[in-house]
Amino acid sequence: MKRIIQICILLLTIGDVLSHGQSRAAQSSEDAELSKAVETYYAAFYRGDVETVKRMTRDDYLQTDVNGYVQDKAAWLAEYYMPIAARIKAGLNLDEPASSDVQVRRYGSVAVRVGRTTLKSNVVSGKSTPVDLRFTQVWVKSHGKWQRAVYQNSWAATPPPPRANQ
Repeated sequence: MKRIIQICILLLTIGDVLSHGQSRAAQSSEDAELSKAVETYYAAFYRGDVETVKRMTRDDYLQTDVNGYVQDKAAWLAEYYMPIAARIKAGLNLDEPASSDVQVRRYGSVAVRVGRTTLKSNVVSGKSTPVDLRFTQVWVKSHGKWQRAVYQNSWAATPPPPRANQ
């Protein structure tokens, strides 16, 4: 009887290890899919590919810009992206931003990305004035595809000055 219990414990342990490995592999695959979706979205954005950007942006999309202005998908497209896409198609060359300090938290079919973005050129003016922003993005996987659902950005905080010894 003692031997049977030991075998059962061993089998349960092996099953737990195997399922943990499978869930890590599945999460790794999901992370790769999300990374590819983010890459595809931004490549389309900076190419002026309106159809891809629309398709990869959820219908219930919300964006909050650095000034606290909130736009739904229709307003964001009309007021922000469509004018930029038209300028890109007319020859405006914008460099894709460099992101750093990116952290991702996954909650099933929802992923939250936070990080820092350095825009080499101002998207609105097209001038080469670097802009440093912090961002939070929410991506949702629906019907097997990742879509951007929420975007919020703000000016990157400058580090506080060192404190004097007290």
